[in-house]
Amino acid sequence: MRISIQSGTEYQYLTQVMSIGTPKATESTNTTDSSTRISDDNLAMLESFQKVLNDYIAKERAARGLSVGSTDGIRNTSTASTEDLGVPEDLVPYFEEAAATYGVDIRLLELVAKRESNFHSDAVSSAGAMGIMQLMPATAEGLGVENPFDARENILGGAKYIADKLKQYNGNVSLALAAYNAGSGNVAKYGGIPPFTETQNYVAWITERYNA
Repeated sequence: MRISIQSGTEYQYLTQVMSIGTPKATESTNTTDSSTRISDDNLAMLESFQKVLNDYIAKERAARGLSVGSTDGIRNTSTASTEDLGVPEDLVPYFEEAAATYGVDIRLLELVAKRESNFHSDAVSSAGAMGIMQLMPATAEGLGVENPFDARENILGGAKYIADKLKQYNGNVSLALAAYNAGSGNVAKYGGIPPFTETQNYVAWITERYNA
């Protein structure tokens, strides 16, 4: 949809629309308070634009498994909100690199790492998962991670794996997390998040914080 800004007044109005919503229509544009006045035709055009934008955002949120009514969740790659998770400063550049390389929200990567190992690069689970993102030996090998205990390699490998799962499930964060935790085979077997307490708690813990 193309929008032609024909005057400074209309530009100011469009800015208002994007920041605080659409003001009510008025009978005339000839007033000293012209910054909030606009012709009926242009008002209808801007309302249409706002509807298209809102619909697009709603579809994007749904595709990513986020709450449509929430204003949180979709965010650019940044180090915002790292402090509350206790992300070690020396790991921040690795998360930034991984997020930018594979197009995964840095917040999601941080949450997975927090839940998996609490950012411990030397962590090993009882099942043999290794490092910060808790990569299984076969998974690490398939991702090209030569040293799973190297923080940078591990985080990049985990980010690639999550990116693959998000692509596999059309951006559905919950299913991607379920597959990360329990395997894609179990997600397919149960037609969604497997009925395993560990997996359900895992998905709930991360998505609640990711959407908040």
